[in-house]
Amino acid sequence: MNDKDNNGNGADGLDALGGIKAKRKQRLIHFFVHLLCISIMFVLPEVLLSMARPRYVDPNFAFWLKALVYIVLFYINYYYVIDSSFGRQRGVVRFLVINVVIVISMLFLLYFIADRYGPPHKPMSLHGYRFELIKASSFVLRDFVMMVLTISLSVALKLSDRWLKLERRQHELAISRRNEELQNLKSQINPHFLFNTLN
Repeated sequence: MNDKDNNGNGADGLDALGGIKAKRKQRLIHFFVHLLCISIMFVLPEVLLSMARPRYVDPNFAFWLKALVYIVLFYINYYYVIDSSFGRQRGVVRFLVINVVIVISMLFLLYFIADRYGPPHKPMSLHGYRFELIKASSFVLRDFVMMVLTISLSVALKLSDRWLKLERRQHELAISRRNEELQNLKSQINPHFLFNTLN
């Protein structure tokens, strides 16, 4: 009887150890996914900038500020906007409205950063101003697309994180249900075993 109890406790211990290892593995995966995302946010704007201005490849202070804006946008969505929007009534509308306000604010911030800390502007003719307006529009469109991609990435990561937590919770519930069933079976078997041995 003691051997059976010890085996049961050993199996429970192995399940608990497996759960701890799975949690560590999930944390490690979570860390590397965020690291990859942050790396993409740093590298992708630089690549797009170098494609737009092949002679101006050297990243400067404006580049790092822009990268910081994208990172802030990612984590505002990851830790605040998604949690406060999804799961509520009209959550998608709330999510879109908050992100439209954030994106417009950050586009103005990126314009200020580019104007203040970007490469110096050269005086030009009327034709040059038209060209600059087209170029500025392409940069605004690029920044807008980057922000939409950043928001989409934060939503994808947050929802996958929620799905993994839900799956882990269901697995833990299944284990505890199985343990309860085993305990019930043991409690039903023990009186019969005692009764049979006494007879």
